[in-house]
Parts: sequence; structure tokens; C-alpha cells
Amino acid sequence: MTNNKIFSLPNIMDKAIKSSWERQELLTNNVANVDTPGYRRKDLNFEKVLTSELEKAKDIHSLDVNKLYGEITSPYSGFQHRIDGSNVDIDHEMAEIAKNKIKYDALVTQTSRHLQRIKSVVNNVR
Repeated sequence: MTNNKIFSLPNIMDKAIKSSWERQELLTNNVANVDTPGYRRKDLNFEKVLTSELEKAKDIHSLDVNKLYGEITSPYSGFQHRIDGSNVDIDHEMAEIAKNKIKYDALVTQTSRHLQRIKSVVNNVR
């Protein structure tokens, strides 16, 4: 990743997009394993890591994007949703998939718009 300040936000957004994609894979994997006895659902939390790194950085430009990643968790690991030991609730997973898809689409749209603004500025400087 570049150290250029103009790309700070797009680099962070790129990490968020990748984490959202990875989360979608985990959520669909949970759905695929809904009937697997003893299966424990997995999730990914990017926001927690981003918040922690933002608190450490003096500003957005000093944020080390290499430290940004989605933290894989196993929420409700002690919770048994069904008799077979699985803790996957299909309704919850489908709602999370839909919510994550909206977030992913918004991140892609905002990143694209931001890069278009940068492109416009660069083209107007010439």
C-alpha cells in the first residue's frame, strides 16, 4: 500500500470491502452447515479492529492499513440452538447475509465515488 495521503481512505475502504466479502463467505458457510451436528457458527468482525486501530492512530493518514483485518469469531459458541449441538439459526444467518450484502454494496459504491473524485481532481490539474 502507498503512503500517499490521498489514498488513505480508499486503502481503508479496500480492507473493509475485503473483510465484508470474507464475512459473506463465513455466513454462507454457516448456512451450508445448518444441518451439520455440532457445527459452531463463525462470524467476522472488521469494525472492532478498525475502531481499535483508529483509537491508536493520531489521524486517518497515520493508520497502518496492514494492521486492518477481519477478526474471525465464534459467537454464541456456548449456545446450543438445536438438539444436535449446532448453534446455527438459519433465520439469523439469512438476515446477516442480507445486511452484509447491503454493507458490501455501499462500501463498493462509496469507494468508487471517492476514486472518481480523485480522478476528476487529477484530470482538472492537467
